[in-house]
Amino acid sequence: MKKTKLIASIISIIIFGYSNNINSQTLITHSSSQTPVDGSIACMSSALLITNDNRYYREFDFANDFGISSPFEIDSVQFAIEVLFRAPTSGFPVGVNLYTVDAQGLPLGTLTPLADTTLFLNDQLQSFISVPLEATINPGDVVVMEINIPNSDSVIFLIGSNPDGQFDVGYLSSDTCGYSSITELGQIATGFPNMHMIMNLKGSTGVNIKEIEQGNLLVYPNPAKNQFNVSHNFSEQNGNVMINIFDVTGQKIMSKQLNNTETTINTRELKTGIYIYNISQNNVIVKTNKLIIQ
Repeated sequence: MKKTKLIASIISIIIFGYSNNINSQTLITHSSSQTPVDGSIACMSSALLITNDNRYYREFDFANDFGISSPFEIDSVQFAIEVLFRAPTSGFPVGVNLYTVDAQGLPLGTLTPLADTTLFLNDQLQSFISVPLEATINPGDVVVMEINIPNSDSVIFLIGSNPDGQFDVGYLSSDTCGYSSITELGQIATGFPNMHMIMNLKGSTGVNIKEIEQGNLLVYPNPAKNQFNVSHNFSEQNGNVMINIFDVTGQKIMSKQLNNTETTINTRELKTGIYIYNISQNNVIVKTNKLIIQ
């Protein structure tokens, strides 16, 4: 039987940093420093230094930890890598998952999937990964971010961390190492209590968002240049249909009644960037989403 254990990194990492204010967006982080250093742990083969299954977690309570009580639009997530070595030429699959968690919170709370993606990464050191991943966070939501590392026959993967201050604990699970349940890192990493993982969310607050699925309601093209179209099948007998466009601060910059089932909206006066639109009937919002103007 192959022996496994949690092994600390023995690879020296060059310190690096980055700005936490990009394009006026909000960085949601529990890390007082974004600089990874040597010292992460993982469930690995004790003989061959091969990474086994590892799932890393951080919990983000928007209201209580960050004072955000309005809807929040996540557009990307970030994490650091201490080392990825011997990845296949096709890339090593790393899963990035977002969940909401019930009132019990981690480690025992129930996770509900919110968004996910898979990256195929090559060998790297001291790297910082930013992943486009969109999700709408409603007031009161608590979000969990997971980095999912699969079993490997040859790869070494260690997530980026440092011993600097953090504002909440991190978690790990690994079936191979006997931690099938989510467990606080400080309880696993005996001798390594200062492994503070660098895992962030990035996005912006917007208008009051209520998303209701509606058949045959289309906004296209998106991204748009000079104009876009709105197609819908709402009956005029049920009330006026409106589209409102907001900037990322929540300020309304355009409002137009959709008198026809197919309407073209001129955007020549809008600056390049990201906007938020909502479509309503009788003042009830039936769809909200991003609009990108190129």
